[in-house]
Amino acid sequence: MTTKEKIIRQSIAEVKRQIEKIDTLLKAKPVSEIIKIREEFKALLEQNQGVEKRIRPEFLKALEELARREKEQFSIAERMKNSTDLIEKKVKLDFELCGLNNELYFLTR
Repeated sequence: MTTKEKIIRQSIAEVKRQIEKIDTLLKAKPVSEIIKIREEFKALLEQNQGVEKRIRPEFLKALEELARREKEQFSIAERMKNSTDLIEKKVKLDFELCGLNNELYFLTR
């Protein structure tokens, strides 16, 4: 394998990873996930009524996990606001991937 072929293969792998990340963002449904997380939170509060139960480490740990997941979904929702930019970037990456695949094809012929 030549150096040029190696670099092209690495570039193809990187472009595919970037396209996969964009696809994941575009397919995400953060609002429905936030609703599910809040329903879990409500169920957790109903199960643990009273001050004694709500100050236990298990409850606090579960609460922190739910808060972390919700924050993550809000950040995904924020990134999705620029969906047209994401789509444009994906199209550019698709063209780049086609070019790299063509280059690889002619190199390995």
